[in-house]
Order: sequence, then structure tokens, then C-alpha cells
Amino acid sequence: MNIINTSHIKPHYHFIGIGGIGMSALAIFCLQKGYSVSGSDVQSSEITEKLIQLGAKIHIEHHADHLIHADAVIYTSAMTKDNPEYQQAIAKGMKVYHRAEFLAFLIKNYSEIIAITGTHGKTTITSLIAHIMSEAELNPSYLIGGIAHNLKYHAYASNSPFVTIEADESDASFLKLNVKHLIISNVDLDHMQTYDHKIDELINSFAQFATRDTISGEILIGSDTENAKRLINKISFIKPQVRHYGFNPNMDIYALNYRQLNQQTIFDICYQGQLIQDFRLRLPGKHNVENALAAIALCLKLNISLGIIKKALTSFTGIYRRFDHYEHTLNHKQVDIIDDYGHHPVEINSTLEAIEKRFPNRRLVHVYQPHRYTRTRDLFDDFIDCLATADIVILMSTYAASEATIEGAGAHDLFNALCKKHKQCFYVESIEEAKVKLDQLITENDVILVQGAGDIAKLIEHLI
Repeated sequence: MNIINTSHIKPHYHFIGIGGIGMSALAIFCLQKGYSVSGSDVQSSEITEKLIQLGAKIHIEHHADHLIHADAVIYTSAMTKDNPEYQQAIAKGMKVYHRAEFLAFLIKNYSEIIAITGTHGKTTITSLIAHIMSEAELNPSYLIGGIAHNLKYHAYASNSPFVTIEADESDASFLKLNVKHLIISNVDLDHMQTYDHKIDELINSFAQFATRDTISGEILIGSDTENAKRLINKISFIKPQVRHYGFNPNMDIYALNYRQLNQQTIFDICYQGQLIQDFRLRLPGKHNVENALAAIALCLKLNISLGIIKKALTSFTGIYRRFDHYEHTLNHKQVDIIDDYGHHPVEINSTLEAIEKRFPNRRLVHVYQPHRYTRTRDLFDDFIDCLATADIVILMSTYAASEATIEGAGAHDLFNALCKKHKQCFYVESIEEAKVKLDQLITENDVILVQGAGDIAKLIEHLI
């Protein structure tokens, strides 16, 4: 099946910011389809090296000359419009696609398009579905916004009718997509500048997506929050197939008997009024049970056997930087290190709860790097509440993600506020300072949580 072009000459696509996780997934997908791919970024990485190995031409800078052979240019919302490659593409009258537009372009001929959106859990749910469907020998295509340990790449292009994708709500670009099946994991406050800082606008955007004419298959909405309930009420009269999932017995699909045992998460589910027992998952925490529940419900509806689903869950080893666990000796002391991507108060609380279940009665040292000034400003008090729960907190300077500084919304502002209710709180400017501070503070048998969506991941390289 030829997804984009029926001619014998394969097009050449150029990606501005190709090293990003979403853009690189699109680039890998194109390379697997046999298209020519080039791209640029400000620095090299494991991802850009992988793309080079797959046949992409990578430039470590942005320059207008890089478009000489390109037929179209793809960009993201993070790019500024003064980018020289973007400006050159406009000047030459080239085809220019936003990342979501290009994703829609790539997948338009698949008949079973499964989209996962929501504030948290998108990558885990997408990866779980791809893994289960692969185990069921359905050979699904997928594009994922993270690195799943079970999958060779975070994108795969096949000729199966199934494709599973993440749909981005952060810039409302999911409204550019036409899909058949939809999972909305949760509806929490984040990226609120996109929605004029109004929760009604956020809910309306999800509702607009969920009620598109193309969505004729499953619609699953998770979490027991008022926002999720408002969304369900808004769309249920248009899409009566919508189903609610989570832990509440009043939901259409719910989990029960959740427990942690020997580093396994075990739970039962109630599906279509039937109790199905003994699901086992390596990922800890109630939030991951909810993620698994979404994948289970969709795959059961697609007639994948219960035995295959259960087996796939037990073999799924998770996502890079989603509660990655390392047992290590640090400064002559045996510790457990958790590396986690969480950067929203709901995600932080979920991770902290999972740590308490996995490592009960252990001292916790929480190293956290705030991500984006806007998020810190919008959720300042919620960050204080969740960060105050660890025994020791080390705050790193804010990872701005290209945002301008906002007065009163930086890591040092969090530190000053946190010090009023937490005696063991420290502030560091760099990865190196964080490592020194950990060496000073840790004791035998500590659990160290390294958390955030910025460059704090590099701290792990200094610890293990």
C-alpha cells in the first residue's frame, strides 16, 4: 500500500528540528516507506545518529541551503517563524506542513486509525497497544512520542490496516487528524496558554476532536475527575459509544483488586459486566493500571484474545524515563534510583504513590527540575503540595523549553515557597551540583527519584 504518493519517484521530506521525539518518529516512518529524508537540529543526539543509520541526511544547524533537494518541509509549533529553512521554504513556494498536518497526510489511507490523547499517559497507552497488537501478529503501524523498551524504533510503517498514534493536545493540533478510534486518557490543566487559560476551552477542544464524523469506532475516556465527566456529558449525545474507564465501579470499564506484589502490579477488571481476573503488569502504580485498562478495553473490542492481551502485558517492559529503575551503589551506599519523565503535579503524585507502594517505608530523595515557566506559574501551589511529600527535595534550575523567563515562576521561586513548609529542601543550578548534593545527603537504602522533562535525564549518567 502506498500511503502518500502513487508515482514511481519517491518524495524527499525535510524536517526542521528532526531530533525531537515526535519529528523523528515521522522521519523514521518516512524512511521505512522508502522516502528520502533530511533534517536539521541544533545538536546531535542518539536519535539523530539512529536516523543517520537509517539513511537520513542530518545537518547540525539550520540553514536555507539544506532545502536544495526537498519537495516539502515539516515544522513544529516549537519552531520560531524566523527559522532560515522555514523562511526559504515559504520564499520558494514549497509545500510546508505542520507536524500534525504531515502526520494526518501519512496515515490517511489506513482504515483503522487509533489515536491516544490526553494530558498524561499517551506514550504508555500507545506503546502498550502497539505491543499487544504486535504480539497478536496484526503487524500494526505506530508513531510514538517516547522510546518503548519492547519496540526497536518509536515508529513503524507496515501495510496492516492498523496504525496507532499519539495525538497532541498541547497545541490543539490533534484537530488536524481524522481517526476512527479514540482514547482520551485524562483532562487536566496543562499547556493552558493554548486554551486562553480557560478549562472550558480545553474541554471543548477535546469534545470537538471526539465528535468528528470519522470517529465511528471506540471512544474511551479515562480518569474519575470532574473534567472527564464534563467531557463525557458533552459528547455522549453525539457519540453514544463513548465509554468511561478507571477505578470507579460506576464506570463502564473499571479495575479492582489492585495490588503490588514482588515488583508486579496485579489487578482484575470489570468489562461489559463481566469480572476478568489476574492481569499482571511490570509497571507500578494506579496510573499505569488505568493506562493498561485503556489498552485492554480497546484490544478486547478489536477481538484480540484475552490470553494474548494478558501475555503481552506481562512482557511489556515500559518506556524510557517512565519509572526506569536502577539498583546501584552510589558513594559506597546501596540505593534504588528511579528515572522519571513526570513534570506535572498529577504525574508527580502518581509516581510518588507508585514509589510508596514499590518501596514502602524507605527514605525518598526527590531531585526535580521544573519544565516551562508557564506550567510552573499555572500550577504553582499544586507543585508545592506534591513536592513537599518527599523526605528530601533537591530543586534544579528551570528547563525553559524555549520559553521566556516569567517573574515569580522559576525553580528558585518554588524553592523559596517550599522552604516554608519543608526543612530538607535544597536548590542547585546544574547537573554537577545535583550530583555533589546527592553525595552529601544520601544514606544506605535511600530511594532517589530523578524527575523532569528537561535535561535532568543527564543526571542519571552521572549516577550509574
